Amino acid sequence: MRLKRIARTTTISLVACSLLIAGGALASTERNTVSVMGTYVIPDGNRDANYGAGLHFAVGLPLDQRLTLEPNLVNLLYERDSDASKRDGGVGLGLDLMFSPVSAGAARFHLIGGLGALYEKLSGEHYWSPALNLGAGVRIAIGERFSLRGEARYH
Repeated sequence: MRLKRIARTTTISLVACSLLIAGGALASTERNTVSVMGTYVIPDGNRDANYGAGLHFAVGLPLDQRLTLEPNLVNLLYERDSDASKRDGGVGLGLDLMFSPVSAGAARFHLIGGLGALYEKLSGEHYWSPALNLGAGVRIAIGERFSLRGEARYH
């Protein structure tokens, strides 16, 4: 099934930097954010995915002190042994809900999940497929307008 091969690939966001658009400290969670994250795709033989990398863009729209809605865009490239070109990829559009139950000083821990759609290119074929992701992470304030964000997600 194509969905199992690509859309549900485990990814780890390694490098992330969030710019707090409206200003104010991270502790004040009622600020819009823009996040740009580098993404690494973990190899998985069951899904015929060797490795991959990409970018993840998100806009955080706080609903209250603990909940943030994040429309996002993901662009990923994959290596696969079964494909003659060995390069596949996808562009995803999604809507995530981030729940931040715990803060400790400059660090804010969160759970995140969402739904979306992934436009994939596999072995020369192009198609849309549904996408689901679940994950957890941490965001650490660096000054009043910047933070580092790291998370692990299962797609």
